[in-house]
Amino acid sequence: MELRNARVLITGGAGGIGSEIARALLGQGAAVLLADLDAAALDRVVAGPLAAHADRVGTVAGNLAEPDGRARVIEAAAAFRGGINVLVNNAGVNHFALFDELS
Repeated sequence: MELRNARVLITGGAGGIGSEIARALLGQGAAVLLADLDAAALDRVVAGPLAAHADRVGTVAGNLAEPDGRARVIEAAAAFRGGINVLVNNAGVNHFALFDELS
């Protein structure tokens, strides 16, 4: 696949790893839709590290753990430049503790 033809949905897109994945893909010509819980963080990422490629970046805020959030992300993904054709499933929750303290 040519990355210049990729329309990528990145979940967890406002975080450090998500935004770096987006930056790398945008640098290769892809269009990127960032999904995250935090709309303000999405705006900061687009205005900051991804500003040079803002014409190929979309955002959608939604909680993938809730039906309404999933529906919002799915709707945005279907509408983004004719629909996404690549998914980077990067969303997650980290609980920082020693291993033996985690359930």
